[in-house]
Amino acid sequence: MKSSTFLPLVVSAFVMALGHGVSPAIAGPTLKQGEKFYGGKPRPPVTVTIQYAKPVRPESDLSVQFGVKPASDCSDLKTKIRVTGDLKLTSESELSHATCGPVTVTPTVHVPSKGRGAVIADVSFEANGQKYSYSRSAKIHASDAPVPQKPSGPAMRDSKGEPIKVLKARES
Repeated sequence: MKSSTFLPLVVSAFVMALGHGVSPAIAGPTLKQGEKFYGGKPRPPVTVTIQYAKPVRPESDLSVQFGVKPASDCSDLKTKIRVTGDLKLTSESELSHATCGPVTVTPTVHVPSKGRGAVIADVSFEANGQKYSYSRSAKIHASDAPVPQKPSGPAMRDSKGEPIKVLKARES
């Protein structure tokens, strides 16, 4: 290694070791004394639970119950329900709630024969002067819907015509 490239490398390593030039995202969170850090992305102060009856009968209307519980005092609580895939929403989708305590939203969704999709609850509110939004979803499929197959990669055959399964390498 040339000495002209070696010196900047040593200086950079020394500066990084001292903690200078390290972004806050890399350095980790700043915690108050006694606070625990559980890792992961910060989440809004709300809990959203989902319940619905299983198995889901084809060609039926299904009630999906979303329980929304803000963890702190809040205002301007709104919920919006949407669906994806083959599902059809058959009840009101947007609600503004008079209170900001725990609420239950129960949309009705039509599930066609062999249908599959997701029901999504978008929750927005304001707490402690900050606006929050959070989404939670439930995958739903009719009991007669085919099970989707995971792709197995490209089909390859050996010299005798026998199928060969190609597995992706993993680092250990």
